[in-house]
Amino acid sequence: MSDFTCGLVWFRRDLRVADHAALYHALSRCQRVVCAFVFDTTILDPLPPDDRRVPFIHSSVVELDSTLRESGGGLTVLHGDPVSLIPALAKDIGAEAVFANHDYEPAAIERDERVSEALTVQSIAFFSFKDQVIFEKDELLTGQKRPYTVFTPYKRAWLAAVTPGALAPYAVDDYLHTLARPPMLGGHWFDPDGPLAQRSRHVDPERDDHASHGDPAGAARNAHTRSSDAVGRSHTNDDPHGARSGRARASAHSHHTNALPDQSRTPGIPSLADLGFADAQAPALPAGSTGAYQLLDDFRNRIDDYQAQRDFPAIKGPSYLSVHLRFGTISIRALAREAHDAMRLGNKGAETWLSELIWRDFYFQILYHAPRVGMPGAHEAFRPAFDAIEWETGPAADANFAAWCEGRTGYPLVDAAMRQINASGYMHNRLRMVVASFLVKDLGLDWRLGEAYFEAKLNDFDLSANNGGWQWAASTGCDAQPWFRIFNPVTQSEKFDPRGKFIRHYVPEVAKLSDKDIHAPWRAKPEALSAAGISLGSDYPLPVVDHDVARKRTLERFSVVKDAGVDAKRPERDEDD
Repeated sequence: MSDFTCGLVWFRRDLRVADHAALYHALSRCQRVVCAFVFDTTILDPLPPDDRRVPFIHSSVVELDSTLRESGGGLTVLHGDPVSLIPALAKDIGAEAVFANHDYEPAAIERDERVSEALTVQSIAFFSFKDQVIFEKDELLTGQKRPYTVFTPYKRAWLAAVTPGALAPYAVDDYLHTLARPPMLGGHWFDPDGPLAQRSRHVDPERDDHASHGDPAGAARNAHTRSSDAVGRSHTNDDPHGARSGRARASAHSHHTNALPDQSRTPGIPSLADLGFADAQAPALPAGSTGAYQLLDDFRNRIDDYQAQRDFPAIKGPSYLSVHLRFGTISIRALAREAHDAMRLGNKGAETWLSELIWRDFYFQILYHAPRVGMPGAHEAFRPAFDAIEWETGPAADANFAAWCEGRTGYPLVDAAMRQINASGYMHNRLRMVVASFLVKDLGLDWRLGEAYFEAKLNDFDLSANNGGWQWAASTGCDAQPWFRIFNPVTQSEKFDPRGKFIRHYVPEVAKLSDKDIHAPWRAKPEALSAAGISLGSDYPLPVVDHDVARKRTLERFSVVKDAGVDAKRPERDEDD
């Protein structure tokens, strides 16, 4: 017997049907289930019109709607603020309960609390479920009942606690018969005089008679934080590249930020143009669950070599599934089960890949237990003593930051990595560590600047992992590298791009240099530079900083934490990788 006559499933960062916790619970507890997704204007408004993540989301939403329709349902797609739209939709369709999956980001938690309060006023229940991690919140604690702050013991606890049941998929297919078609305005599930219908009357009829699968590309530079389900960046605010103006034009054209597409005349999905975004390009990666499983199938053929190849950016080593995990087009259980099963058969590549998935859980629980590291507009160092560090500021620092952002530092591997993220929205994981270390420990700049830049650029941006990664590189985070460990950008280049293949692809100015000289052009002999057609300072920049000098300054800068007794044990010599 069903608990509810009608339920509403609110999709957010979980754009799939298979193995979906909230959908399973709704289908198994309700006689009729309506599904909805909100293109959240509080998230979209600050984004530039060519943001790369929005077309990925849009295409994934289109596929999700199609998959639901094949099973007798469909997706109600709204555009506005979910704090008002979700309660209004639930009331208009007569839902007795709303089902969603947990989000662990501070701003998202606050949003869900507001939605829950609005639903409670209407006597509508709100249920939320674990779905984007294997273990969450307090499920893994130390012997002292405290959250783990060091990865290795957390990983041991994770592996000891994991069971086939924890990785088992939700049997969504068994209950798909309870899916309901999306309600139509004026239909029997909507009150023609209700809040949704009232809002729909503000829609410009010239703009809502088509749906598009088009896609943009690009991102903004400076950002701080606000939560997101509708876009790849979970947090952002001011965008100096005119992001707001693009959305403002769209809002003005629609006449209302909570406008609902006229679902009696369209499939119900606003086009990218309707949302105020460019639709001239396809997503950077195949979108939707179909795209996720294409990438997984490809990775299965390479997983044996993952451990050996994952650190080399010129080699196809990673799974490239991070953006799909970010938007939930494939479940974490499916990937962890794949890795865990292969690991138990002795596959070392799968063991290393599973470790990376466990890092993801680790950073989620850090964010949950220490939300101050990701509070909107004020990210704090996980280790408070490190907030006393004085970072470089002023015109020279600003110029160095611009050089880092634009890939013209004079260090080819750093520049190649930054040009990769600027061109594609993707950056190889090894290179994320290299450029982060360079920003913080060579340029002496606040790690939050780099964190915000990645937030604006990365297709797979996730607050917990991005913050955790930057604080690891900056030595300010939990289980971070010691502050006296400083990546040498030339050594890293020689180690992980030994033939310069990756550099040559993204920094063609130095492509004709030898495999030896390409890592540090300023060390090349004049005749080698001449033969390669390079005039340093003209064709390619001279280094913006001397690494050896910068390393000494960094050790001095971090002495404030040494004096406070943090990481007091230093090696006999300063580490320089």
